[in-house]
This record gives sequence, C-alpha cells and structure tokens, in this order.
Amino acid sequence: AGEADIVTTQGVVPAAQGALAQYAVVSQDADGNLIAFDGTTPYGVLPHAIPDAAVDQDTPVIIGGVLNFDLLTGHALSYGDLKTAFARANSN
Repeated sequence: AGEADIVTTQGVVPAAQGALAQYAVVSQDADGNLIAFDGTTPYGVLPHAIPDAAVDQDTPVIIGGVLNFDLLTGHALSYGDLKTAFARANSN
C-alpha cells in the first residue's frame, strides 16, 4: 500500500485453478475468471490465499492502487516489468 487508495472488485477463481497464495498476481481467462498469472497481462492481486476447492470461489481482487511489489507472488517478471504491466492495465 502507498499513496493511493486501494481499488478492489469481485472475481471468481474456478475450482479447476487450484490453490493460489496470498498476494498472488492473477490474470483473467477468456470467461473473466481469475487464474494464476499467465505471463502476459496481470489483472490484479489477491488480498488473501485461495485454498484448493471443489467449487468456484468468489473473492475480492485488488485492481488498482500503489502496491508493494516485493510482496507479490506467482510471477516471473522483474519489478520494472510488473510495474509497467500494472500501470498499463490500470490505465485502460
């Protein structure tokens, strides 16, 4: 968190996704569901862990604000690449 308000929305993690860690960077699939970061376009960050479950799970997802990039998990991008990707995604 930083000098801007955190912006959240609701999302759905499909059962087929499996577990995701707290502060995991997520993307959206073709149906708009939250999935582990796909290596292309980050959509947001999960504020809490999602356990492996047999059913789809509703969850808040952080989609804006100033984030502490050192805490984010589930990505293979550098700090600069991730910061640029989030800035681009949040400018749409």
